[in-house]
Amino acid sequence: MLKAELPGVNREDLDLSLHDGVLTLAGERREEKTFENAEVHRSERFLGKFQRSFTLPAAVDAAKVQASFKDGILTVTLPK
Repeated sequence: MLKAELPGVNREDLDLSLHDGVLTLAGERREEKTFENAEVHRSERFLGKFQRSFTLPAAVDAAKVQASFKDGILTVTLPK
């Protein structure tokens, strides 16, 4: 199982792909809406595009991989 914490990322901004035993997670964290007449003094959240790739063990059954996204947590189940 693979879990990724993705606060501030919308489901439609995520792309998960599996090719030749490599699972790739890509997405984009967009700037949050700000209030009118408000100024941000400090932000510690990375904005922009990101991508991570994971080489899977040969025992993973690619046809049965499942993913769910709830409350900013992506969970990918990788059955053998």
